[in-house]
Amino acid sequence: MSNITGALSLAIGCALALGIYLRDGGAWNAFVTEWFGIYESLLCVFICFGLLWLFREYGNWNCKFCQWCAALSYGAYIFHLLLMIVLQYATDGIWIGAFGKFMFIGIITTISSFVLTWLIKMIPGAKKVL
Repeated sequence: MSNITGALSLAIGCALALGIYLRDGGAWNAFVTEWFGIYESLLCVFICFGLLWLFREYGNWNCKFCQWCAALSYGAYIFHLLLMIVLQYATDGIWIGAFGKFMFIGIITTISSFVLTWLIKMIPGAKKVL
């Protein structure tokens, strides 16, 4: 992926994301509502390609912590959804606002995914799978 393609993908994805939050009725709201499945799919594709480019160009760090995270990233990817669902149900009765809960669950899930993967990789034979 060239730099122009990556930057353009990220810009289009951000514009599409912004378009969801700027709708307040009228023709744009009707358009997004009518075509939401396609709109959201395009948003996800453009954001994913743009973020891949962004982190390839500007997120290539080489420190011990980053290497540790990279070695555990596949396992964290596998376990994060299960942990997120469990944590969402566990905190269902707590009200800290949508953004507060998003940040809380996101941070706790990320940390626990990597820690759980690290613990599971200590089991003999688990390194071959994860």
